[in-house]
Amino acid sequence: MSKYHEWLKLLQENKSQWDAFQKPGNTVVIAGPGSGKTRVLAMKIAQLLRDEIAPPQGVACVTYTRMMARELERRIFSLGVRERPNVVVGTLHSFCLGHVVQPFAKLYQLGLPDPIRIAPQSVWDECLDQARFTITGENFDPSQDQNYKTNLTKYHLQRIDVPFSKWENQIFANVLELHYETLNQRGFIDFDLVVKAALNLISNHELVRQSLHAKFAWLAVDEYQDLGYPLFRIVTQIIDNTPTKLFAIGDPDQSIFDFAGTDPRYLHELAQREDMQPVIELEHNYRSFEQIVNVCKKVLTPYCNYESVRGLTNQSSCIVCEIGNVRPIGYVLSRLIEMYHVKRGIPLHKIAILHPWRLSRDGSEGIQIIANILDAEKIKYVLDKHPLFDRSKALITWLEALALWCLVGWSSNKQGHQECDFDDLQRQWEVIRANQVLGVEQNTEDRILLTRTLWDLRGQNLLLRDWFSEIHRGLQLNIVLANYNNIFPDDVSEFNKLVDLAAEDGELSNWRLEDFANLSSGVQLTTLHSSKGMEFEAVIIAGIERIWNDENGTRLFYVGATRAERELSLLYRRIWPENNPQTPRPIQQLVQRCSTFDYFRHYPLER
Repeated sequence: MSKYHEWLKLLQENKSQWDAFQKPGNTVVIAGPGSGKTRVLAMKIAQLLRDEIAPPQGVACVTYTRMMARELERRIFSLGVRERPNVVVGTLHSFCLGHVVQPFAKLYQLGLPDPIRIAPQSVWDECLDQARFTITGENFDPSQDQNYKTNLTKYHLQRIDVPFSKWENQIFANVLELHYETLNQRGFIDFDLVVKAALNLISNHELVRQSLHAKFAWLAVDEYQDLGYPLFRIVTQIIDNTPTKLFAIGDPDQSIFDFAGTDPRYLHELAQREDMQPVIELEHNYRSFEQIVNVCKKVLTPYCNYESVRGLTNQSSCIVCEIGNVRPIGYVLSRLIEMYHVKRGIPLHKIAILHPWRLSRDGSEGIQIIANILDAEKIKYVLDKHPLFDRSKALITWLEALALWCLVGWSSNKQGHQECDFDDLQRQWEVIRANQVLGVEQNTEDRILLTRTLWDLRGQNLLLRDWFSEIHRGLQLNIVLANYNNIFPDDVSEFNKLVDLAAEDGELSNWRLEDFANLSSGVQLTTLHSSKGMEFEAVIIAGIERIWNDENGTRLFYVGATRAERELSLLYRRIWPENNPQTPRPIQQLVQRCSTFDYFRHYPLER
């Protein structure tokens, strides 16, 4: 049985999933954690391409991050979908750049740099600081202005279709306008300006809208709640003015990127449109046992009505534990991990420690501090972001996947390691080779080149610098990345940094390929925001008191807690919110709401 027919049978067993899959025309699906939304979305796209959309038309699928896009693309192609030019999966930024701005920038004389180049972060920061000083006379002080750039970007995204002259905050308007002028003079733009230019083109030019429809009969959106006002405007402009249909899936309760201008109300507004009715809700959680789901329902009351299909079990529990002088965090983490790993047999890589922050302003809390504690306790762990280089960059992630394939992916005996999808590696390679932001037509020569290079390196746990040298030589990366640098300069810069770190005199000079490929098993250590989309058997949320008692904090807790399949531990310190010491802490309200559950208990963990 093919995977398509296997998944089709699974959809038929769930009425809500089947209704979402079968619904013709515009569709909004509200899908909670663990509800099978990615399977529904991938199957819907596969079904449209098999039965409804004839070439040359296709589907454009937009999601929040490049990592999410690659996972969704992998699932779609695993269902037997044939690669073709107008089947694309990518971020909102890449869709706007590759299919709106680049094709039409010269025709409509947008005044953008030619060629269009995305500014490296260092250049972006420098131009913004210069603009701010010119307008306000104030120098940027990192110790005092941590949130300035975040607030400016958020303010812009929420008014992306409003002229600067009509902004309520004219200081922000003047700073940002000068910032973009300075970037343009240096031959750069940023991704927010790409989205702004794309929205302008789609809103004002019939030719652009009809061109998009000629390429894409359907627009699919994953994690709709994370893409904010710009996507809402682009989507409504397209579906209101062309025959293009929409399939949008998301969860307002998982809208946690408010610092980037996201807001659950845009998904609510889309769901209220007459042409989207009936809205379909996926109400079953297939990931978490009922204990976990019940706690989350108490937190989100009255918004959440999801049900666990896994039921109650004596193998699942929810623990609340206060840490402090009596029970220091290192001791508590050590006891919890011992209980989960040794006594309950959960593999280390299936245990996660989540924290609200990467690193706090004063350095007293955060992921790196917890990493130092785990080092002292001699507990193995894996950081989702390395302190010396950014693993989240698409180029680095792709190279890590190549390294994993060289070590274990080529073998039929993977010994429990994650799967290595070679076709996915090939697709990413073609995108990099073609200097594009979205998928391209299959190039046989490129695929042969990558296959030959990796096959020659299979099974060799080389020093990382030696492996880089072989990859450089085999794939001619110097030439390829010189072109790729025009679109993703920060990716290339991060790769060059990593090459220097792995050099003989670099801080990672002793790294072998297995270190780079993260083959060592350990507790997964990341932030609540970064954990979105992940799942583990046991989740420990440290610093729960740092999640303030508002809707954003509630949703952030909900996202973190629903990463857990069967074990959840909440660690907190006895402190009050600094801004309002009279406000009850979220942890107190959580305990009050869940006090009726016999499996939700304070755990002393005494010495």
